[in-house]
Amino acid sequence: MNINCLKNEDVITLELEGRIDVVGAGQLEEAINSHKEQTKKMILDFQNIVYLASAGLRTLNLAQNYFDSVKGRLVLLNVPEIVMEVFEMTGFIDFLEIES
Repeated sequence: MNINCLKNEDVITLELEGRIDVVGAGQLEEAINSHKEQTKKMILDFQNIVYLASAGLRTLNLAQNYFDSVKGRLVLLNVPEIVMEVFEMTGFIDFLEIES
């Protein structure tokens, strides 16, 4: 998976590309952890994500819990329909902030 980090004032955007499988989830977790303390708002741009495995759900859950604990925001942007279906089936749609 490829991850491109953009910083705009107080917001960090991670542009994601590829598959969030076991390997990709580890890369995403590392990217989130290396930037999360620099911001109260992180955007994950899913526009170029083609697959999301359970390991990716775990990573998103950990990230959401962190941002909740610091009263920050984790925003998922441009989520493809195939990934949105996973969020709906797993109930993640109920606690993730998703924008189009």
